[in-house]
Amino acid sequence: MAITDADLVVETGTGSTTANTYISRADATAYHTIRGNEAWADSDENDQCIALVRATQYIDERWVFQSKTLVTGQALQFPRFALYDRNGTNVAGTVPQEIKDAACEYALQVLGDGTGIVSLSPTPDQTDPRAITYLREKVGSLESETRYDSSNGLRTQVSYPTADRIVSKSRFVANGGGGGVIR
Repeated sequence: MAITDADLVVETGTGSTTANTYISRADATAYHTIRGNEAWADSDENDQCIALVRATQYIDERWVFQSKTLVTGQALQFPRFALYDRNGTNVAGTVPQEIKDAACEYALQVLGDGTGIVSLSPTPDQTDPRAITYLREKVGSLESETRYDSSNGLRTQVSYPTADRIVSKSRFVANGGGGGVIR
């Protein structure tokens, strides 16, 4: 089943209960076009729509934002109540441009290398050796056991530098973002 623009419900700042993306495909295409992101241009409508929905979901799952949602029961984390950007401008009741830009950048990551769309996960990165708390290997009968940090200790995540930087610098993240620490 192909996903099209008709399946996207863009949050416009009203606190929609059915919104599934922070930015329209047309606006995301304009964002990527001006930046020369060929991976976006080379993707079809279905993959772009899926990427925007997954990027929005990732933002909402990964980051803990200041303030509270504007409307009880709204589908997404934005709009928010009494929220100010890094310039001191009141952006309550909107989806701030920084969040839209981050959604575009995360969506580009969902498209991956062009061989198929991928999921972004806010769970700790188990490919990072710093996340390993216990490693046991046995040569006879070839056993291997690896345990990863799942407590309140070190929490590493896959980094998406451009998008992460946009969200972190926005000043919308509670406690300064904690470097993307899962809470």
